[in-house]
Amino acid sequence: TGQLHIEPAGTSFTSGFLTSAWTLGSSLSGLTLGKDGNTANITVDSATSIAGPIAVYGGNIAINSSLTSTGTASNASITLKGSGNVTDGASGYVQSGSDGNGSLQLLGGNVTLDNSTSNNVGTLAASGVSGLTYLDKAGLTIGTVGSTQGVSATGVVNIGTQLGSLNIAQKVVTTNASSTALTLNASMGSAIGADTGSNLLVSGTPTISVGSGGLARLFTGGITGSSDLASLSGLGAGSGHFRYNADESTVFSSPSWAPLSAGLNVIYREQPTASVTV
Repeated sequence: TGQLHIEPAGTSFTSGFLTSAWTLGSSLSGLTLGKDGNTANITVDSATSIAGPIAVYGGNIAINSSLTSTGTASNASITLKGSGNVTDGASGYVQSGSDGNGSLQLLGGNVTLDNSTSNNVGTLAASGVSGLTYLDKAGLTIGTVGSTQGVSATGVVNIGTQLGSLNIAQKVVTTNASSTALTLNASMGSAIGADTGSNLLVSGTPTISVGSGGLARLFTGGITGSSDLASLSGLGAGSGHFRYNADESTVFSSPSWAPLSAGLNVIYREQPTASVTV
């Protein structure tokens, strides 16, 4: 029991750190690997489950096995701060909270955590990252974790849920200005026309933006269930930034579609219908 801190005596470990070299008991109430400023690589190569918050500081951070913070949402959290690449391997994933309602805070690096069948957290926040890909197996809120509010990045951002709604409660901002600058995708495992109950939701008045000329794609399910999206800056009736009966597999550059425009674009899986009486 108690919290365990494994950190260098100086600024950084002299070589890479492997969790498999340690026996880490699941009854620990907290775990910190490295410290702020550590540039040595950290690899989670053994299943690691801790009954409290987890923090990892390193150069490259490789989650190659399960990294789990158990307990309730109030004391389950994972913080990853890398100066290099932060990745999950084929068998690696993060879970925060025994029910997936804990938090994940990302504080640097180029992050790719794309195990959409196993990653499971309730709230995500990120700051100081370059690129960010995070895919979760269930519902997810982009909110506040510690002092980090929402998502701030300089590279391409791709955040999605495999099944379940994606709630935007804080800002999602990148300065990237490419045609793939931002993707937010609620229930990406659902087919076109299906699962209109899992939507991209907006809570409050968060800012969603990309760099000048960049393109954002906001994928959602139902029209009525996603009605708050129309309140976002640059959207609204007649803006030409809405598409229907489509998803991430749709090729909008094909002749049968009007191409997407710079700024925010909302894509619904639902096809609207109209009733006409004659």
